[in-house]
Amino acid sequence: MARFILVRLLCLLLPFSAHAQGVPASNPQAVALVKASVTAMGGSQTTAAPQDSTATANVTVTASSSVEQGTMTTTTRGLDQTSEEISLPSGVQRLVFSQGSSNDKRPGAGPGEDPFSYELSLSAQSPMFPLPWLASRMASADTAVVNLGNETLSSVTTTHVRLTNTFTSAPDLALYSTFMVADVWLDPTGLPLRISYERRSALGDSPVVAVAYEYSDYRNVQGFLYPFQIRKFVNGTPWASISVQTVQFNTGLSSADFSLQ
Repeated sequence: MARFILVRLLCLLLPFSAHAQGVPASNPQAVALVKASVTAMGGSQTTAAPQDSTATANVTVTASSSVEQGTMTTTTRGLDQTSEEISLPSGVQRLVFSQGSSNDKRPGAGPGEDPFSYELSLSAQSPMFPLPWLASRMASADTAVVNLGNETLSSVTTTHVRLTNTFTSAPDLALYSTFMVADVWLDPTGLPLRISYERRSALGDSPVVAVAYEYSDYRNVQGFLYPFQIRKFVNGTPWASISVQTVQFNTGLSSADFSLQ
């Protein structure tokens, strides 16, 4: 009983401790920069992002010493549903994020065998299409944005901003703020050139996986800018080179297209 009470007290104190250690406060200039980025990609106050999107691509995946070529389909719906499906000779991998929950289906796994923990789900939303990913964060009053200054990225002078979910509206979850930190590098026109974040499967000393996406060759498709060349890095190592072939918007995708089963 004493141990149970101690654990309950720690759970209650941790959120307040997280805030006491310094949850970032938004910088108005940084907020304006990110809002301008959403606008630059075609978003607006009435339409932050398209109702849905479907992109097909050719992909080259490098894992350890093996290199595989295949195809990839990325879909989004609203601001809180995404999927990445990669078809390779070794099998099909599908990462689904839907309204706060997620699932990672890999070769050899049966339906629903790879559900993500709550901690992993916090960083499971795909940033392949930066517009809904960025708009979803700006739609939350809990998102703090800070400007970390100018940095050169691939010979381009960028503005480095950091977004953090402070969980201000849900203080009991404040200890998860570190799971919801993302860095974005914006070019002079406001387009994201790089998005990076870390993934962890649990609190404590769980392993950290650093993930980054780099974008180029933005093209205007039906009024929205979509990057047609994307590179994905895992722990600083190139993992996938993605060449988008087709993009379609507002085709009528439903929640069933983002099933976690």
